[in-house]
Amino acid sequence: MSIQDKVAIVTGGTHGIGRAVVLGLAEKGAKVVFTYLKSDESAAIVLDEIKELGGEAEAVKAEARDPGEAKRVVEETVRKFGRVDILVNDAGEAMAKALKGRKGLAVVNIQQAGGTAEEVLSFLEDL
Repeated sequence: MSIQDKVAIVTGGTHGIGRAVVLGLAEKGAKVVFTYLKSDESAAIVLDEIKELGGEAEAVKAEARDPGEAKRVVEETVRKFGRVDILVNDAGEAMAKALKGRKGLAVVNIQQAGGTAEEVLSFLEDL
């Protein structure tokens, strides 16, 4: 299955696995919107790498745990690219490290992923 010209949202796209996913999708021809929380510089570096690959992307500073922010990410993606085809939820690594070994970890990660997934599903239902 080709992902050429598919539109992807990747939460947590500036470091680690999220960054690798963003670059991999862009390299295969997907248009990528990725979120980040803290470093404008890291986001700019990833955008530059995507441009070097000949890809198209946008970085959106957003808090994955905030439903309003998740909605804004989906709206910005649809405004820029017209649709959403792929969602990869990777945000939360820093939170995962902070809560390692604690019972609340799974709940936190589910909540982080859930907001963006809900907004993408809502968008798809409206089609």
